[in-house]
Amino acid sequence: MHDTPAHPFLPRVVLPRLTVGGVDGALRRELGRAAQLPLSYPDVGASLTGRTPAGYRAIHAAAVVGASEDQFHALATGIREWRIQTGAGVRVLANGPATIDADVALAKVAGPAAIIFACRVVWILDEPWRKGFAYGTLPGHPESGEEAIVTEFDGHDVTFRVFGFTRHGTTISTLAGPIASLMQKRAITSYLRAAKAIATP
Repeated sequence: MHDTPAHPFLPRVVLPRLTVGGVDGALRRELGRAAQLPLSYPDVGASLTGRTPAGYRAIHAAAVVGASEDQFHALATGIREWRIQTGAGVRVLANGPATIDADVALAKVAGPAAIIFACRVVWILDEPWRKGFAYGTLPGHPESGEEAIVTEFDGHDVTFRVFGFTRHGTTISTLAGPIASLMQKRAITSYLRAAKAIATP
């Protein structure tokens, strides 16, 4: 059995036990397809300015996860290496650390099924005490918009932030409504826990 076909209004769902190559195979195919896809929203890079485009809802969550330079650098490295996502239980396939215009394929496994989707890095933040990146959604992602993952150090606290903007990106996530929004909130909470674990192993 192969993956469900790409469709701009439906997420790609696979049954790993019945899919060629399982989740890893589906991720490889999704990453290959991503290079041919445009971003699924028009306001690329708007998260860097803090602006929420019309029709989208804002994302913002933050937590203090450390208090030293070493913790800041450890978290910055973890962010670049996709360890926030893997630490949150998401399967990741990328061609290396996060870099501008890099594509990444991700899989969220739930029971016998997995949702496969892809994103593209749209900006990199590489200041002395602020580091991270944002990625935008590609067609087939359950959401449409941009999500930034950043760490900051002010000399006292290491802060981890998730911010950006989103709206439902597929017919199914739109119909799911509050359930889809709750799943996204849970994902962000998992990111915060992963950041804490990276900063304070």
